Amino acid sequence: MVPKPEGCKVVNCKWVFKTKLGPDGRVERYKAHLVAKRFSQVEGIDFNETYSPVVGHSTVQTLLALTCTNGWHIHQMDAKSAFLNRDLKEKIYMKIPPGQNRPEGHVWWLRKALYGLKQASREWYTKVHKVMVGLGYKVSVADKCVFTHIDANGYLIIVTVYVDDFLFISKSLKFVESSKSEMSGHFEMKDLGPAKWILQMELNHDISNSITTLSQSQYIKEILEHHGMADS
Repeated sequence: MVPKPEGCKVVNCKWVFKTKLGPDGRVERYKAHLVAKRFSQVEGIDFNETYSPVVGHSTVQTLLALTCTNGWHIHQMDAKSAFLNRDLKEKIYMKIPPGQNRPEGHVWWLRKALYGLKQASREWYTKVHKVMVGLGYKVSVADKCVFTHIDANGYLIIVTVYVDDFLFISKSLKFVESSKSEMSGHFEMKDLGPAKWILQMELNHDISNSITTLSQSQYIKEILEHHGMADS
């Protein structure tokens, strides 16, 4: 919190509350995010580059097919408060949010990226890319959100990143666990174990029978409820 510099542009903000549901439609947790109102940012002052890649659905489906065919393990982790991990290059001042003490003439000077900022997603990907390359992973030419690494025993591991969701795929469960542990050393992560819920798809991965099934029943139900067609 700093006194508002004279003549500076101040970004507005708001609280966003969300109920996160699991594949069965039950509440997993309640989330509260402080979000910057990006429309009040000025290009060249508050942000420059904004592009950030995300893993494609076709990439995920291809990897799931490989996982099923080869009997690989697939685990999932979630990065907590992902966008807050990256230092900002720009000097951004934001209004102090509701619920906080707000002395007259003071604002927040953002030292880290915040949800809602135009460059937040790009800064997060830049951080992930730097960490993964530093750990010896290679970036896929076909999809910049796919990273691969081969350990001393010749086992391949594939890590995909969709914003704050990480998928770890390998034939070696031990390699998967060590890679997850390694990632937890760089980010605050939540270990979700074997992947069950990917990009609004429920995943059932049966290694012993080489069968992978996908379901979007919960996603379809949410869309129908949103448009008032749940009883159709």
